[in-house]
Amino acid sequence: MNLQKHARLTLLCFRVLLRLCSPWQFESLYNFRIQNLPDPNDEFAPPLERRGTCKTHSQGLCTDHANFALWLWRLGKTVDMPMTELQKHVHDTHSYEANHYTYPSKNKVFLIEMEQFKDQDPSRMELLKEDLRSFLGLSHTFDQELPHYTPGKVWSQESQAIRDSRKIKICDEQYRPLRDELMKGARESSLWIRTYFLASKDVYISSPEFFDQQMRAWMNDPCEDKSHQDPRATSKWPPLSSLVNDDGEIIGDPQFLLDFAIIGIEKCGKFLLSNCSVCLPCCYSDC
Repeated sequence: MNLQKHARLTLLCFRVLLRLCSPWQFESLYNFRIQNLPDPNDEFAPPLERRGTCKTHSQGLCTDHANFALWLWRLGKTVDMPMTELQKHVHDTHSYEANHYTYPSKNKVFLIEMEQFKDQDPSRMELLKEDLRSFLGLSHTFDQELPHYTPGKVWSQESQAIRDSRKIKICDEQYRPLRDELMKGARESSLWIRTYFLASKDVYISSPEFFDQQMRAWMNDPCEDKSHQDPRATSKWPPLSSLVNDDGEIIGDPQFLLDFAIIGIEKCGKFLLSNCSVCLPCCYSDC
């Protein structure tokens, strides 16, 4: 047995525990990096330069790393499902993925959204602990409270003042381009995880309704008021398995995926109508 095959078979034995945190943790992580710089005036790329893929010495802090779907896709849980826009995006923007095959995996994955650790509902919290115990195959229970630790080094008052001046508030208008990039990844991830990733029989979650609620919150920019909420954050999408079978055949009603359609025979003005931004502004606003 060659080393590569042995490694692949060995890795099948591992169970994967993944914690998801909202892409809006970008602000917290950026400020954390500033807080822990050896010198308060050390060079550190500003937020707007961290859009897209990570650059050298970026310390893993870029909008690309906040798009969790891009990285969960590598686990191989959805490669047998119909090609999605996300997978096309992965191949178009990540040269490594375009030239390397992602193998289906049999590893069991337990997915947790970070807000589940902050849940104030005692019964759901106990269920989360029990589900974790069962998934990990532990004989003991998690009786103690979940530990909380605030990281970050302590500095002199002068040094701290410089660091605080370099920290960001992501809701400031100057960071709107950054928020737009983060929201694109957040929405892609929320939809893909709920529609495709959770459809895998190897993926487990605790309290599905509460998990779904937290993932839908990713659809909305927390810096905007409720009038700007994405309608997909509250719409109930049926599971993929109810629409498409294992052979890729449509078995359910996919009409809910369609907002509107321009239908007609040849030479009836469909092309003109679809390009009429005055008549159909919806075509150009991703409604």
